[in-house]
Amino acid sequence: MKSSKPLLWIPSLYLGESLPYAAVMLMSVVLYQEMGLTDTQITLYTGWLGLPWVIKPLWSPIVDGIKTKRWWILAMQLLMGAALALLAFTLPTEFWLQCSLALFMLVAFSSATHDISADGFYILALDTKDQELYVGLRNIRIETESYTLLSSLFEGEFLDYKAAIPASGTTNITVNTREFINSVERVSLLITEKLKSPVRCICEDEEIRISCSTAIGK
Repeated sequence: MKSSKPLLWIPSLYLGESLPYAAVMLMSVVLYQEMGLTDTQITLYTGWLGLPWVIKPLWSPIVDGIKTKRWWILAMQLLMGAALALLAFTLPTEFWLQCSLALFMLVAFSSATHDISADGFYILALDTKDQELYVGLRNIRIETESYTLLSSLFEGEFLDYKAAIPASGTTNITVNTREFINSVERVSLLITEKLKSPVRCICEDEEIRISCSTAIGK
């Protein structure tokens, strides 16, 4: 599935990603302030609303395996619109707080599901060149047999990995995935916004050594 006119749908698709997030994370705070809740109550209630975006990888295989990406996008947009419209009718009721929190959470889960399907649709509909054109150059794409990972930066730049990794040659490595990720995460603690340094991975003598050197330590 490749799209010949991406400019017709990319702006609206990603506007559909950003608006529900803003409604849940920003509009809810303003709403509860206007309704007279204290800052402590607002923090307690709205703090849970960001959870769906954090745990959305848990149900992404379901979205990938059932129906099409287009179906999920349209279904979630309709569900979010209906939930936000219903929210307005719950405010004059006695149970406005419980109802509004439930509807905001419904919008949050729907939006997180929409994000999964929208990103998947973007990857399927565009080739690598167009993905870089419309997302920007501050992204990196990693492909495996079953998955494609597209990571983007809002600020700063990725290190020039193409200059560091040889273009020719093949190396096959078998690792314990969890242990490898844990090692990278521990080494990455030495990196800050001001102390940028690449995480070095050296493979030799049937072992992998991961290191990083900054002013904080090694």
